Amino acid sequence: GTLILLINHLDRIVLVVQLSYSSRYTCCDMIYFWISLLIIQPMWNHGKVTGMIWWTLWFAGATFLPVYQTWTYRLGRDGHNLGGLSDQHFVQGYGRLPDFYRAPWTRFQPYLIGLLLGYIMHYSKNKNIKINPMVNVIAWQAAFLAAFAVVYGLYHEKVDVGPLSNIEYTMFNGFGRVSWSLALSWVIFSCHKGYGGMVNDFLSWKFFLPLSRISFMTYLIHSLVISLIANYFRMFEVDLSLSLLTGLFLVDLMISMTVALLLTLAFESPFVRLEKLILGAAMGGSKDADKKSTKKI
Repeated sequence: GTLILLINHLDRIVLVVQLSYSSRYTCCDMIYFWISLLIIQPMWNHGKVTGMIWWTLWFAGATFLPVYQTWTYRLGRDGHNLGGLSDQHFVQGYGRLPDFYRAPWTRFQPYLIGLLLGYIMHYSKNKNIKINPMVNVIAWQAAFLAAFAVVYGLYHEKVDVGPLSNIEYTMFNGFGRVSWSLALSWVIFSCHKGYGGMVNDFLSWKFFLPLSRISFMTYLIHSLVISLIANYFRMFEVDLSLSLLTGLFLVDLMISMTVALLLTLAFESPFVRLEKLILGAAMGGSKDADKKSTKKI
């Protein structure tokens, strides 16, 4: 009876999870974490060539899904409903919960690229990688332009141009996250190998060290803070301006980081410490047992 009740209300349960803001991303992350075992194991145990072929198959599948849905059902940027242009049977039916923007299968590409970057960095550790200065400059420019295009490339769609063509939306939904992930991957790899220059110096600034301790909790809480503040301002009529949005951003940032600090001290840090004690005791106990067994032998 309980199972039937859950099934009958599954759409409402999914909707609640989706409205939990950051939880939809952590849900995707957990799904990818489970699936990653199926990807990493062959890459680790069956050689580089086989591993790359296996990774490529997964990446091709992760790319096919957003491309197919966008092209077939004429979806907009990030799967937005274009009204009469989109297939309403799909948008209001199968594509409603979860929708294109929140669906795990449309967000798998960045996670796969992250796995590949870790794979490359693992096999290149303790190796002196030589990168031609000209190649390094070109790669940095390409990374910047790719990231810039993903963020600002569709600016005119909302301002004056209106809906774009189906091929343009398909290219953006299918390869936009790939471009962003590759740009970040190059920043990480280049800085790690000593070719980051002033970017590496800035990102390695010690000022960021304490902020990094609360970054994950800030990520989890910031959407709720933004929503609460936005709902508060809905009670008044305000004229949007750049200065107002800048002020709201700073307010959201400071409140999010303050709340994140309190939650980190109250929950995350104690549990991380407890986890280390438990795992340390378990690992220490197993090592002691191994030592005793070897002595007996």
